[in-house]
Amino acid sequence: MIKLLETDPITYDAIFGENITIFHTAKYHQLHLNKIDKIWYLVFEGQDFKVGIIGGSIDNTFVSPISAPYGGFGYNQPNLSIEKINATVLSLLQFIKIQGLSACKITPLAGIFNQSIFTNFLNAFFVNGFKIEEVNINHHMTMDVVKQDLSYLDSTATKMLKQAWNHGLTLKLCSDSKEKELAYEIIKINRTEKNKPLRMSYEDLTQSCQLIPNDFFLVYSKENDAIASAIVFKIAPDKMQIIYWGNTSISSPLRPMNFLAHHLFLFYKNKGINIIDIGISTEDSKPNFGLCRFKDSIGCTTSLKVVLRYES
Repeated sequence: MIKLLETDPITYDAIFGENITIFHTAKYHQLHLNKIDKIWYLVFEGQDFKVGIIGGSIDNTFVSPISAPYGGFGYNQPNLSIEKINATVLSLLQFIKIQGLSACKITPLAGIFNQSIFTNFLNAFFVNGFKIEEVNINHHMTMDVVKQDLSYLDSTATKMLKQAWNHGLTLKLCSDSKEKELAYEIIKINRTEKNKPLRMSYEDLTQSCQLIPNDFFLVYSKENDAIASAIVFKIAPDKMQIIYWGNTSISSPLRPMNFLAHHLFLFYKNKGINIIDIGISTEDSKPNFGLCRFKDSIGCTTSLKVVLRYES
């Protein structure tokens, strides 16, 4: 028997904290209340477990996450049985019907965080009527494969990294707001040149940075021109996520992205990070073949990131 509790942000975070990711906390969702009609902090309580979800109402649809890479359920024990997971999903659907909502849209964590939990939740969603709306390819880097001798790279990536070294590139961790804004501007240029959307304004980004531990990086040419950048969030104690990275198109012959990737990996490996989530390489499930090829070449591993939808 599961008891469903509607809690407040303080109570919710006291139960679950940041044991999944920062994106699963109530304090993160407080930054995005202007994007929804209503928000719920739900706790599903069984005899020996608690599972939670934060969702918002958008166009009469229960949505999780509201504005983040991941949403879905948080939990206070790592080995939830399939019975408990199934009962939790059923309880959520009952709540949605009682609220008179017409649909539910959930983007759960990619499998890199807990493959067993991801698999069991995916099964529970599917057998209880959710349809898979998107199947995205998510790339991540496991730090234990990163080696100074470059053996984790394929031959093309190794060649390009050595070219970057020959061009005298350097990496700098940004130390002030001026450098951080420059890092964002390079990302903005990159997205414009590639005709890709930039979903966060600099103001949105700085607001998130007040809550989430973060690093900004710049890659400089031998002539001291900033040609590439990365913005990275610490989303869990042993996990980072690259929110944005990119270079100016004119700098591509210098191979700044190969340089940036390798030195970022070494930086975080030395800090004891286990995984860097590099994000999806698809748009509405359609692969960006060049992006997939690049991430594969620098040693990344893939996992599923799905979008699920239930119609009441």
